[in-house]
Amino acid sequence: MNEIYEDKAKRENKDDSSGAYSKLRLNPPELTKEDPNLVWSTKAHQEAIRSIEYVENEEIMFTSALDKKVKIFDAKNGKFLEALQQKYDKFEPVALAFKKPGHDGIFAPDLRERVDKPFVIRKKIDELEAELVEEENDYHKDERGTS
Repeated sequence: MNEIYEDKAKRENKDDSSGAYSKLRLNPPELTKEDPNLVWSTKAHQEAIRSIEYVENEEIMFTSALDKKVKIFDAKNGKFLEALQQKYDKFEPVALAFKKPGHDGIFAPDLRERVDKPFVIRKKIDELEAELVEEENDYHKDERGTS
């Protein structure tokens, strides 16, 4: 435990112009000279842990590590609850849409059809108006044919 205090004292006294020991650096929490009581411990990850978050109102703890996993534990007893993992499969990204240089629209990957929302809405309105005009013409045609 004394090593923590000695290391902290060295960091506080270090004057490094590179900013390596600036105030923005994350420091370990302040500890008292007494050893804290161990509530529970577990081997949570295969690689180094990057962060630990405690959610007080739920009494759960999240850990994330370089193994690309997030694990959830019951904070009272350390019971493992759930794990989330990022996929390791590497796939090439697939383009969903493109923006042509010098054009305001967003286009489908074939670069023929516009898919941006304002254009699609305007296109749908135009289609509905055309259908309405066609139905109106059909109605008047039927009306003239019956009279």
